[in-house]
Amino acid sequence: MRTIPRSVARWLRVGLVLCCCFAALAPTIARADTDLTVGGQAHVADAGGDHVRLRAGAGYDQDIITLVPEGTTVDVLDGPFDASDGSVWYKVSVAGETGYIVSDYLAAGAGDASSTDSGTSGSGSGSATVTTAVNLRAGPSLADGIVAVIPSGASVTLTGDSQNGFRSATYQGNDGWIFSGYLDSGDGAPSRQPATTTDDVNLRTDPSSDAGVIVVMPAGAAVALTGQQENGYVSVDYQGTDGWAAAAYISASGSSSSSNSDSSSSSSSSTSLSSSDNAGSSPSAGDSLIVWPLAAGGVWQITQGYNGPIDHQNWSSTWQYYYSFDLMRVDGDTAGQPVYSPVNGTIRWIDDSYGGMSIDMGDGYAFAYFHTDLASGLAAGQTVTQGEYLGTIAPAGDAGTGSAPHLHITLWQTDDGGNWDRHAVPFTGEFAISGQDFPDIGGANQYEGTLIYP
Repeated sequence: MRTIPRSVARWLRVGLVLCCCFAALAPTIARADTDLTVGGQAHVADAGGDHVRLRAGAGYDQDIITLVPEGTTVDVLDGPFDASDGSVWYKVSVAGETGYIVSDYLAAGAGDASSTDSGTSGSGSGSATVTTAVNLRAGPSLADGIVAVIPSGASVTLTGDSQNGFRSATYQGNDGWIFSGYLDSGDGAPSRQPATTTDDVNLRTDPSSDAGVIVVMPAGAAVALTGQQENGYVSVDYQGTDGWAAAAYISASGSSSSSNSDSSSSSSSSTSLSSSDNAGSSPSAGDSLIVWPLAAGGVWQITQGYNGPIDHQNWSSTWQYYYSFDLMRVDGDTAGQPVYSPVNGTIRWIDDSYGGMSIDMGDGYAFAYFHTDLASGLAAGQTVTQGEYLGTIAPAGDAGTGSAPHLHITLWQTDDGGNWDRHAVPFTGEFAISGQDFPDIGGANQYEGTLIYP
């Protein structure tokens, strides 16, 4: 009987990694409204549609009390206060909470009457078209369950509410919420979502590294997403010029990933396009023998790497997992995500109890993965190709996932297709994943915390 690892997802480790990312950000000094009237009112503004943090004190290092939607009216209690980094803050009261908001996101006067403290406002009804495959959710957040996956080009009926960047809608009799960045209102204009470049990046004529370069956009440049994704690129408008940019260098939060605005979009330096709720598409084969078995459009993280705890070690001729990765989405939306074949090959065996299989790649190598709800119809001896749909990541407690959903992947050198002869090898050289090289660099949990942009 094969010995299969029961990988334990490491939420605390993910949290520590993300906290380190937050702490590494040094606040920028933006335009501030320092003319607010103490005893008067102000409203949250200039946050690009995002929520803004209410903190326990005047400074980016202070604890977060809650998030306040853009447009919300607050009572100004005191200020301004200068933090040690030069940022300016006001003490405010909002929705029964008292705290501090950076002045960059406060403007004098009350907010629009259409805005409420809940962040919900009437946004009109009518029809719209989704510009890419997108999740219809039970509520207006990524934490809410998926009611249905709406295919690209499908028509939906908007039912009038918006909250947290989502629009209420009905699709084929199902009520739910859709991220607004992937809705075309039907007036012929593409959906536009503010975004920022995270590094110098080429604006190209087509979604390909071989396409012509229109201009080089500098790091921190403001762009608008115009609703299309293809081949790892997103369509953008830069200073009135339409083109394509590599998605890995675009932050859909409305601020650069190296920016330090205190809007909720800057809650992680790794949220590039992950908050867009794009349902994703299968990976393109490219020239790599192995590609990420994940849908394009999200941001993932290696939560357990080479030479990790007991389930990432070599303990016998069949328990060979020293060179393994556990993968989770940064936004926590891992369960139910589609899994695609990362290689061309033949299924050597399937283990239903752990939701995994070994795929014989030929030439003495096999790829194995675990913790999924396997698609129906898969069987040993079946040929699979890169990008072929194989199932979805199992929820917590199912298919050996342990306390949290994740995908476990590993590579073996073998003389029997990964059946009983297994020798763990790293993802490096010709076996680099989507061209991303992971040699053995020594130490424990190698590459833990590495971000993945499939």
